Amino acid sequence: MIGECSVPLQDNIDWWVSNPVSRNTLNSDLFLAYCKVQLIKVLLESGNKINEIVVDTLAMKTILHQLPGINDTKITIAKSIIVSSLNNYGLLLLSMARQFVHKLFQVALFRILFMGKKVILTQPITLIDTFAIPGYYSRDRYYNGLWESLSKSEKNGIKFVPTIVMTSLYKLFHAFRELINAERQFLFKESYLKFSDIFYALLYPIRVRFIKIKSVVVDGIDYSSLINTELHNRAGYHLAIEGLINYRFIKRLKDKNIKIRKFIDWWESHSLDKGLHKALNKYFPDVPVVGYLGYAPRELELQLYPADYELYNNVVPEKIAVIGKAFVDGLKIFSPNHDIEYAPAFRFQHLWNGEPHKPDSNKYTVLIALPIILNDSIHIIKMVNSCLNDLSINTLRIWVKPHPTISVDQLKNELSTEWPNIFEICEDDTQLALRKSDILISGMSSICLEAMALGIPALVVEQPYGLQFVPVPDDIPQDLWKLCYSKRDILKSIEHFKSRNENELIRHANLGNEIREKCFEPVNRQGILKFLNINGEEIIA
Repeated sequence: MIGECSVPLQDNIDWWVSNPVSRNTLNSDLFLAYCKVQLIKVLLESGNKINEIVVDTLAMKTILHQLPGINDTKITIAKSIIVSSLNNYGLLLLSMARQFVHKLFQVALFRILFMGKKVILTQPITLIDTFAIPGYYSRDRYYNGLWESLSKSEKNGIKFVPTIVMTSLYKLFHAFRELINAERQFLFKESYLKFSDIFYALLYPIRVRFIKIKSVVVDGIDYSSLINTELHNRAGYHLAIEGLINYRFIKRLKDKNIKIRKFIDWWESHSLDKGLHKALNKYFPDVPVVGYLGYAPRELELQLYPADYELYNNVVPEKIAVIGKAFVDGLKIFSPNHDIEYAPAFRFQHLWNGEPHKPDSNKYTVLIALPIILNDSIHIIKMVNSCLNDLSINTLRIWVKPHPTISVDQLKNELSTEWPNIFEICEDDTQLALRKSDILISGMSSICLEAMALGIPALVVEQPYGLQFVPVPDDIPQDLWKLCYSKRDILKSIEHFKSRNENELIRHANLGNEIREKCFEPVNRQGILKFLNINGEEIIA
């Protein structure tokens, strides 16, 4: 459907960074809305009588009216269209104002205080895309072990390109200063971007409203109203703006005649990635580009599975690297001939060279590792909290490890009185916390597979709404992990894993080794040099 819409818009960069094109089910409601239409369609075809359907948009009402057999069903919109439109416009203007201030201040701050430390490039370089978030400005969260494995001469040919995110205005100075003083070498977008580039990107929410999809018919139903509504979904605007900034950044590198040897993108196929790859193909068509997917893909993150039309339109990289052999074929669902290879699993290097799993024998430690989405984290906490009175474990210890993007204060404020005293905030690094834990409870996070690779049981808590992003591949049986829908499931699973005998512990440790072997490629110098396309002996000589 999106491929068909893209044909007349293939040269429109605003279209390629837009929400519906992203197919990103974490930001875009398009796929979920499509599923709802299919549900109603199946119910009607099965002879079910539906008295009333309450929808949240005029677009959904328009589409449902096209379904055969819908005539006797009342379709109402939950909210006033006028009030909703006014609220949306008001929130859009507020969001645009905030982003204008933040982005312009960010570039101005760098130009005024840090431009003197701009890196001068005279030789072709390898650029590595990364993110800088609080707690991980200079500390590497994305390519652990890469920099440390290189010689001095090899390091000189590599620059990391940071996208600073989740950083308030008053912390930007600290972020820039820490990055500049880091051992790793960074190439800042702010060194090359012009203020006109920022204005261009920030005006995207206005320009995108002039894009109109006239018709896109699937099985006799015109979904254009749904796509047009999704074009105006503010949830994806920040990613689209970053995509346009990436696009202009690559253009400025070309304007400055910067020589790029290779470009590695931290690839999650978001709008910001699509803008980057569109520009790289246009301005540096001969430069080898690799999209590195640095975590285990989840099946309903549809954007992670490239389509042929995306490859044809140069918004995804020709080569994608995954963290283990197990994920190579799975990524080819929509594009069977796509070049997918495996590379070092940088964020999971400790699985190969860390300490063995050794929990405290005097405690039964439950590690709650919270995912990136706040509502999901709150649901998991509430579910575990509801189990406490029924857990008859005298040695019980519960550690809570929030996602780096969510503060402890945020969690406690949201939960208020539902934060029990037994919950301890875990300050250890993830790898240390896992090794001290008897069982893991989490949601849509790669830490579930990470724990299983150490032989640690993982409980994946289902969310009570929306799409479910199960972080464990389908071909791994629920032997070392359980999918939990309810309080009863959690209690039953904890009891099951706590009562394992010695033989079961050994079997699970062996299963963990198999998972590690399939899903996590070791991080070593040989693999890193291959990933970077460096002949180590030649450069060192």
